[in-house]
Amino acid sequence: MFKFMKFEIKRNLKKSQVKILIGLLLICELVMLVVLNNKAQIEDVFSLSQGSMEVSALTRFNLPDSKRKYIEKQIESVNNKGKFFEYYKENKQWKKMYITGMEVYCYNVDMRTSIPIKSQSTFDYTNHEKELKQIQKKYKLTRVPPNPKECTWFQPVGTAGYEMIPTYQQGARYFERLYRNELSPLCYSSVDSATVLIQLSRNVLFLGIPILIVLLFFNVRKNYHDDGLDKSLMVIPGLKNKFYIYKFTSDFILILGVVFVPILIFSIILGIKSGFQNFKYPILANVDGITGFSFSRIKDFVNGTQHCISKNAMYNVGLTYYSTEMARNPYLDYTTLGIVIILTVVMLILLIGVYYQFTFMVSYLIKNAYIGLFISLFVIVGLYFLSPLGSLNMINIINPLTYRDPTMIITGTSSFPYSIGMIVLLIYNVLLFVLNRKVFNENYYE
Repeated sequence: MFKFMKFEIKRNLKKSQVKILIGLLLICELVMLVVLNNKAQIEDVFSLSQGSMEVSALTRFNLPDSKRKYIEKQIESVNNKGKFFEYYKENKQWKKMYITGMEVYCYNVDMRTSIPIKSQSTFDYTNHEKELKQIQKKYKLTRVPPNPKECTWFQPVGTAGYEMIPTYQQGARYFERLYRNELSPLCYSSVDSATVLIQLSRNVLFLGIPILIVLLFFNVRKNYHDDGLDKSLMVIPGLKNKFYIYKFTSDFILILGVVFVPILIFSIILGIKSGFQNFKYPILANVDGITGFSFSRIKDFVNGTQHCISKNAMYNVGLTYYSTEMARNPYLDYTTLGIVIILTVVMLILLIGVYYQFTFMVSYLIKNAYIGLFISLFVIVGLYFLSPLGSLNMINIINPLTYRDPTMIITGTSSFPYSIGMIVLLIYNVLLFVLNRKVFNENYYE
């Protein structure tokens, strides 16, 4: 087995078209990393608008003058801190920026929850209330004054006030994790030892892997026939029934090497230059969708009616983009970049298996290699356009291209959970493996 696999890998690597395709992929990856690195130099490390950073102007009712003046003074103080946030960010005084961000955001949450929230449909607005109180206590942050019964100065449930609570909660928790782990903030396009895989996965590999595999193996049947290898190898006792296993394993190892070895090299080089600390970087993810089956449905129920804020209100939280309505998703929580990388690699491996086995099957069912190439690309491109990442169309749950970008699945940008994606891809791999053994055994001699 090992001799055959070694022979097959060397045989593929000697082909000029294989060398060209590998070279093109490497060039695309290098160019993309350079482009992203340059883009990161001018990107904002935290792009929530200044208006959202400041405490909103509030309408106050029935407050004694003493309390009204006290609250106004607090609001002015927190507003000033919100302005200092931008100063600290521009001067890269990260720890001061984190403390300021935590204080402003926690105060915003306090104001908006001073009146008890009675509606059960707003449960996700106070998901992290206990953690925020711990943060306020630990870092001695400004607090809203007690006696919530007298705090009738806030807007009622159903206005933009409550809708912003999850955004402020997630922001405060994000800053606390950066402070606690002594991390510098990353922007959406940041390139370093920990982010190489994530950046290439969502900018190159999501489409580069299937195209690479199809172009590498669309004519596998023709090559074996032209070289006479199919008939020569089949005379070896017992090889016919094991050939597809050996062939799949050797080609799979080759693809894994082509995809992951350059990324590993890039990561090591960048790590030597700037360190490996960002593997602890906080990433908002559909955590319940990783360990369970929670769909990342972007919903908000106010007074029993479905309501959505504009999807155009996008902002970045480190390496990911979110809208205000996505922040209200109760299934989103923080995990680390290291865990996201591991989950991404596992899903990419299953995707590689599906792409390869589909290409192999088409190659052995269609005698004309170029017709087979057209069919393979047509099916992959068609499935790609049928499954936009934000789709809630349940038919897409069985579309393997729905899971083409693991990082978007993990972070909740796609509606479908990671766990279902893994199950679907695993089923496809098993079915295609069984079908391909049958297809090869019936067609190898034709």
